[in-house]
Amino acid sequence: MRFLQLALILSSIFILGDTQSHERPNSMRPQAYETAKNLPWLNVSRPLTSEDLLGKVVLIDFWTYCCINCMHILPDLKKLEHEFKDDLVVIGSHSAKFENEKNSENIREAILRYEIEHPVINDKDFILWRMFDVHAWPSFVLLDTRGMYRGSTSGEGQYEVLRENIQKLIAEAKENGTLKNNKIPVRLETKSQTDLLFPAKIAFDPRSEKFWISDSNHHRLIRFDKKGEVDFVVGSGEAGQKGGDFNQAEFFQPQGVIVDEDFVYVADTSNHLIRRVDTKNKKVETIAGTGKQGYERAPKNIAKETPIASPWDLAITPIAGKKVLVIAMAGTHQIWGLPLTSDPSKEKFLVLAGSGREDIDDGDFKSASLAQTSGLAVDANKIYFADSETSSIRVLEKQNVKTIVGAGLFEFGLIDGLTQAARFQHPLGLAVSENKIYVADTYNSAIREINLKTNQVSTLLKTGLREPNDVLVLGDDLWIVDTNHHSIKKFNLKTKELSELKIKVPQNLNNTTSKENSLLAELPFLPNLVELPKVQGGLEKSNSQSIHISVAIELPKGKKINAEAPSSWQLYELIENKKTPLYNRLANQKISTSHFDISAKMDTSHSAHKLFADFSFYYCGEGETALSQCEIKSFRQSIDLTNQPLKLLIKI
Repeated sequence: MRFLQLALILSSIFILGDTQSHERPNSMRPQAYETAKNLPWLNVSRPLTSEDLLGKVVLIDFWTYCCINCMHILPDLKKLEHEFKDDLVVIGSHSAKFENEKNSENIREAILRYEIEHPVINDKDFILWRMFDVHAWPSFVLLDTRGMYRGSTSGEGQYEVLRENIQKLIAEAKENGTLKNNKIPVRLETKSQTDLLFPAKIAFDPRSEKFWISDSNHHRLIRFDKKGEVDFVVGSGEAGQKGGDFNQAEFFQPQGVIVDEDFVYVADTSNHLIRRVDTKNKKVETIAGTGKQGYERAPKNIAKETPIASPWDLAITPIAGKKVLVIAMAGTHQIWGLPLTSDPSKEKFLVLAGSGREDIDDGDFKSASLAQTSGLAVDANKIYFADSETSSIRVLEKQNVKTIVGAGLFEFGLIDGLTQAARFQHPLGLAVSENKIYVADTYNSAIREINLKTNQVSTLLKTGLREPNDVLVLGDDLWIVDTNHHSIKKFNLKTKELSELKIKVPQNLNNTTSKENSLLAELPFLPNLVELPKVQGGLEKSNSQSIHISVAIELPKGKKINAEAPSSWQLYELIENKKTPLYNRLANQKISTSHFDISAKMDTSHSAHKLFADFSFYYCGEGETALSQCEIKSFRQSIDLTNQPLKLLIKI
């Protein structure tokens, strides 16, 4: 984001001192909380007040949901929330860059898409932003248990410095007796169950005449025909990095997909990986990335050993006589290439465009600056791309970058006309056909057309869409991924008719189910199962409410959870009927530490519901990592549905 370079330089400067040395206008006293309570809040049952927040250490994250850097720090925030859950409150202060992002409903969709679990304020008028003198996304402000400003920092990679200073503030509060144990009225935003959940990118396989789509928040890929009939589901529906068979493989919010004969290549965005789906042998493998976010702008190692950053879209084109996978590397503001040989994991990346600086400078591919490249389309020897943060459409040809539409990081709108004057708003996808570029103009919720012969931009469609992510041209039809409507639409370019393709994903296809719809006839076998006595708590009284359970596992001295082993928890509801009891899995997750939280949604309108949790984990001694060196224990915990919060301690 703009000003981010300066912010990153300053980001290591985090001064935690007494309140007198950090005085800022309007931020020293708890009146900041009184100001905030009058703003729109999300992920809570009511606006938070001084009464809620005094007695807690508060970390405010200033973010905007278009920002790739803001996405990158969400895992750090989640770790901090879980580690200091009783003493720390994380608050996201959403300060919109784009006009579209000021809408609370759009922020709500972003909260669901990014799976944010902390309270969020819609600070669309930058009230808190100015109060705390913020200059960049993301930025962080720490307040102590008295509501006093105690320090700030900006940019990515701030987990350790934030953690250290949060620990100091908690220790200080314990010493002066200001720490409180009250509960924050978090109520997570909910979504309806749909066959697609924030679908992202679409590709077409002319050999099978089937479409592939990244079903992003179901963490899977789906193949379907022009009637919407599904024949392949790739992925277990669980977020993770596991490869292997279609029904076992895992993805994490995948985006770009492209088909090349028997292979489908996938930009596994939140895993920072490139995956390859073998449709013949029904296997998934990783061909690039390490699973950790990278910061490299000039990669030198082979693809499998190179950390990459939020790959967002893919294309395939010949370069210097080789077939190359083109990658929109949104996290480093570049376009990379990977030669598709018999083993691409052993190839080295090519930097096709971008210095890594975030801006809109044209020219030589090495010095040109890009801005969060998020969409790709190839035509002849040209690579067209959408730079979302400059709301621009650009082209790479003969190692030179040229802007077709777009003017700057803060130049956006919905303006038709000549390309020099036309404007988009955070476009994410595009397709090229017969001297025309079709653009998913995401934050305008519109489909736009650029005529390359006349240099004219026009709006094809402005109704019936919500933040479309991608487009695909087949004959007279434009296929649209209507992301926030969780659907696929078809727009006929001649008749101008818009229709929706009804997609129904079979629950038993490839033995694959989504975590929202895993209905089991019987429970899985658990070795060494111990039945625990029933406990109360964890559910509020309502037809649909959140379940929150804090779990601590007390292990023998010198033992710890093996984070590499398949330890997990699963939360079930038992639905009793006249014939056969059904066990509906509400949620499940891998266990990597001895302290964790369980969260889920449950429909409580049925009186015959019973709730229980299964735990299965491996624990080993210090230095022991092989499963053969571990012990495995499993527990089944019955839970009464009462109006009390629940903390669960499992002793070995």
